[in-house]
Amino acid sequence: MLSSLGASQDDDGFTEAVAGAYEAGLAISFAGLFAGETRSRVSLPSYPFQRRRHWIEARPAPSVVER
Repeated sequence: MLSSLGASQDDDGFTEAVAGAYEAGLAISFAGLFAGETRSRVSLPSYPFQRRRHWIEARPAPSVVER
């Protein structure tokens, strides 16, 4: 049994309802579910130990000038 969505439920509630329906074996039209949204591909490492960094380097802290 799956709970239905109320008018005041947020995106998390909707996502949980869709996940529950999928787990229960219902056919989900994912193309229709995400229609109108755009996605972009992101290049990520192909395996966990690939030696490639994926974050922004920290800038050095500004030095303090005494007067």
